[in-house]
Amino acid sequence: MSNESGSARNLFKRRLGKEKAISEEEIAARMRWDLPVLSTNQKCSISLDLPFLNCAPTDICAQVCYAAQGRQYYRKSVVKALAIDRLIQLDPEHVARKMVDEAAGRNIRIAGSGEALPNTLSFFPMSISSVAPTGESRAQVDTHQAIPSFMYSLDASTPAYAL
Repeated sequence: MSNESGSARNLFKRRLGKEKAISEEEIAARMRWDLPVLSTNQKCSISLDLPFLNCAPTDICAQVCYAAQGRQYYRKSVVKALAIDRLIQLDPEHVARKMVDEAAGRNIRIAGSGEALPNTLSFFPMSISSVAPTGESRAQVDTHQAIPSFMYSLDASTPAYAL
């Protein structure tokens, strides 16, 4: 029998607590267009990491979530995820263009951490349309380069609206 408390075993609650403890001033200071929106990682090279405020994990996912430990748990990573979420809400087209530029032709993993909420979902079709093959009428963002594809992390906790 483990002596760990419930919140220590629940990585989701630990990370969510860390997000809620970040001050508005610290988030605002990271909301800068001269800083990257994409993150680098060993699993898939680059990803768009979102905050856990957007997650509704299953019990198992909450206990073992990879994104609630390691480098994604570092304070700077948590602040970045919160700031990126705000930037998407503020100017989704700018974030979509910036993602394409930063990706430089590489695949992007969407929601390397976190989950998309209904108020940020409009951003994803905008980003995806920026990689539509030439000649399709889906393009909502005029980009000067394209990324080959997006990768999504879907599991039992992914809300139906995000599918």
